[in-house]
Amino acid sequence: MNNSMDNSATTIQLQRLNQLETRFGRNVNNVDKFELAEALICSTRNVTNIMKSLSALGWITWPPGRGRAINQAFRLCTLLKSYSSHG
Repeated sequence: MNNSMDNSATTIQLQRLNQLETRFGRNVNNVDKFELAEALICSTRNVTNIMKSLSALGWITWPPGRGRAINQAFRLCTLLKSYSSHG
Protein backbone atom coordinates (compact mmCIF):
# COMPACT_ATOMS: atom_id res chain seq x y z
CA MET A 1 0.00 0.00 0.00
CA ASN A 2 1.40 3.35 -1.06
CA ASN A 3 0.35 6.17 1.27
CA SER A 4 2.59 8.86 -0.22
CA MET A 5 1.30 11.16 -2.94
CA ASP A 6 2.14 9.63 -6.30
CA ASN A 7 3.39 12.10 -8.92
CA SER A 8 1.21 10.44 -11.54
CA ALA A 9 -1.98 11.11 -9.55
CA THR A 10 -4.31 13.61 -11.11
CA THR A 11 -7.14 15.69 -9.76
CA ILE A 12 -9.67 13.57 -11.61
CA GLN A 13 -8.29 10.39 -10.04
CA LEU A 14 -8.62 11.98 -6.60
CA GLN A 15 -12.17 12.94 -7.51
CA ARG A 16 -12.90 9.36 -8.58
CA LEU A 17 -11.54 8.05 -5.28
CA ASN A 18 -13.75 10.52 -3.44
CA GLN A 19 -16.81 9.43 -5.44
CA LEU A 20 -16.19 5.78 -4.54
CA GLU A 21 -15.51 6.49 -0.88
CA THR A 22 -18.57 8.74 -0.56
CA ARG A 23 -20.93 6.30 -2.26
CA PHE A 24 -19.67 2.93 -1.00
CA GLY A 25 -17.34 3.46 1.96
CA ARG A 26 -14.08 1.54 2.39
CA ASN A 27 -15.09 -2.08 1.71
CA VAL A 28 -17.59 -3.01 -0.94
CA ASN A 29 -18.95 -6.44 -1.69
CA ASN A 30 -21.41 -7.22 -4.41
CA VAL A 31 -21.35 -4.15 -6.63
CA ASP A 32 -21.88 -4.26 -10.39
CA LYS A 33 -20.59 -2.02 -13.16
CA PHE A 34 -23.94 -0.27 -13.42
CA GLU A 35 -23.70 0.88 -9.78
CA LEU A 36 -20.08 1.91 -10.26
CA ALA A 37 -20.98 3.81 -13.44
CA GLU A 38 -23.72 5.65 -11.56
CA ALA A 39 -21.38 6.53 -8.68
CA LEU A 40 -18.57 7.62 -11.01
CA ILE A 41 -20.94 9.37 -13.42
CA CYS A 42 -19.54 7.56 -16.44
CA SER A 43 -20.34 4.74 -18.85
CA THR A 44 -20.00 1.11 -17.86
CA ARG A 45 -17.25 0.85 -20.46
CA ASN A 46 -15.23 3.57 -18.71
CA VAL A 47 -15.67 1.95 -15.27
CA THR A 48 -13.03 -0.64 -16.13
CA ASN A 49 -10.51 2.03 -17.15
CA ILE A 50 -11.12 4.10 -14.03
CA MET A 51 -10.91 1.14 -11.67
CA LYS A 52 -7.73 -0.15 -13.36
CA SER A 53 -6.13 3.28 -13.07
CA LEU A 54 -6.97 3.58 -9.35
CA SER A 55 -5.76 0.03 -8.80
CA ALA A 56 -2.47 0.79 -10.59
CA LEU A 57 -1.91 3.69 -8.19
CA GLY A 58 -2.42 1.28 -5.29
CA TRP A 59 -5.44 3.19 -4.03
CA ILE A 60 -7.91 0.31 -4.39
CA THR A 61 -7.88 -3.42 -4.83
CA TRP A 62 -10.18 -4.43 -7.62
CA PRO A 63 -10.16 -7.81 -9.29
CA PRO A 64 -12.06 -7.21 -12.55
CA GLY A 65 -14.95 -9.56 -13.24
CA ARG A 66 -16.20 -10.92 -16.50
CA GLY A 67 -19.09 -9.17 -18.16
CA ARG A 68 -21.06 -6.10 -17.22
CA ALA A 69 -23.62 -7.85 -15.04
CA ILE A 70 -21.15 -9.72 -12.84
CA ASN A 71 -21.07 -8.40 -9.30
CA GLN A 72 -17.64 -7.42 -8.06
CA ALA A 73 -15.93 -6.29 -4.89
CA PHE A 74 -13.35 -3.61 -4.27
CA ARG A 75 -11.55 -2.16 -1.28
CA LEU A 76 -10.07 1.29 -0.82
CA CYS A 77 -6.45 0.89 0.23
CA THR A 78 -5.98 4.50 1.19
CA LEU A 79 -8.10 7.25 2.63
CA LEU A 80 -8.83 10.33 0.60
CA LYS A 81 -8.05 12.43 3.67
CA SER A 82 -4.38 11.49 3.35
CA TYR A 83 -4.24 13.30 0.01
CA SER A 84 -6.16 16.43 0.97
CA SER A 85 -3.10 18.02 2.58
CA HIS A 86 -1.13 17.59 -0.65
CA GLY A 87 -3.41 19.40 -3.04
